[in-house]
Amino acid sequence: MKKPFGLVLLALLAVPLLLMGCSSEPPEEAKDYVEALLGGDAGAAQQIACESFQGRTGELAAYFSQNNVRDWDLKYDVGKGGRQEETIVTGAFTYGPEDAGREIKLQEKDKTRIVVWMDERGDGWCVNEKTIVGENLLALRGGSAAPAVESETPAEEATEAATEEPTEAATEEAGGAG
Repeated sequence: MKKPFGLVLLALLAVPLLLMGCSSEPPEEAKDYVEALLGGDAGAAQQIACESFQGRTGELAAYFSQNNVRDWDLKYDVGKGGRQEETIVTGAFTYGPEDAGREIKLQEKDKTRIVVWMDERGDGWCVNEKTIVGENLLALRGGSAAPAVESETPAEEATEAATEEPTEAATEEAGGAG
């Protein structure tokens, strides 16, 4: 009876040790990127972002800067299956005026989690456009307006919307006046 108990105990101790040895740390660039982003340091965040994601990174950094994000306590985990190109960020931070700060928790169920996706770049990594900043994180209560969500062709869509709306309104007015 003591042998099976001893084997079970050994297995319980050995499995976590094996798993710890197999796990990998997320790239340091993911942590540096998120902290620069939340700190509103667009320049530092853009240096870590891939070229195709630098514009959006600047918008996000400006948004978090306007919301006075501070006192973050974050946890960085590699993606499912040990994928180093995916870093899941959870934890909490405070935002808003110094005298009336609010805490927000980064978690999937509240749509406030950050998932950083990266591409290998030389000897390091860069943050790419697959990166997700939870939709409710971009709607901080009492904070400034969120940056617009990128579309595939924002300039073309804005031009089409600007030309379509007045034309439709003019058509309705002309039809209603006659």
